[in-house]
Amino acid sequence: MRIRPDENGNSRGPWIPFAVCLAAGLGIALLIALGRGLSRPLWTAQNMRCLSDGLFVSAVMLTGLGLLILISAKSDFFDIFTYGFHSLLMLFTLLRKPRDVKRYYEYKQERKERRGDSKGWMLAAGGVCLVLSFVCLRLFYRL
Repeated sequence: MRIRPDENGNSRGPWIPFAVCLAAGLGIALLIALGRGLSRPLWTAQNMRCLSDGLFVSAVMLTGLGLLILISAKSDFFDIFTYGFHSLLMLFTLLRKPRDVKRYYEYKQERKERRGDSKGWMLAAGGVCLVLSFVCLRLFYRL
C-alpha cells in the first residue's frame, strides 16, 4: 500500500504524528513509574500503581499541551501575547525605528493568514494515556 501525499505535499502517514506523541507520552510515563518504584515482577499491585501514576501524569501533560495547541491554532487567543513579546524585542533592538513596527491589527491579519490547522494528535495521545492509566488503576485494585 502506497501512502499518498497530503495537501501540503507530505508523504508521511497520518498515524506518524500520533505515534510520536504516544511514544513520548509512554516514555515519560515509564520514567515516572521507574522513579516511583517500578520493579522487575511485572504484574504486582505496586507496579500497577506506579504505571497508573506515570500514565496519569503523562496524560495530563499531553492533554494540556494538546488543548493549548488546539486553542492557539483555532483562535487568535494568544496573538496579543506574541505581539507583545515581538514588540518588546523591537523596543530593545537598535536597528529598528518605531515607525517600522507593525500595528496590532496588521500583525493579527498576518497571523490569521499564516495560521495552520491543528489535528489534535497530542490530545488523542493524552486520551490514550488516560485510558491506560485507568486500566492500570483498575488492575491495581483487582490484584
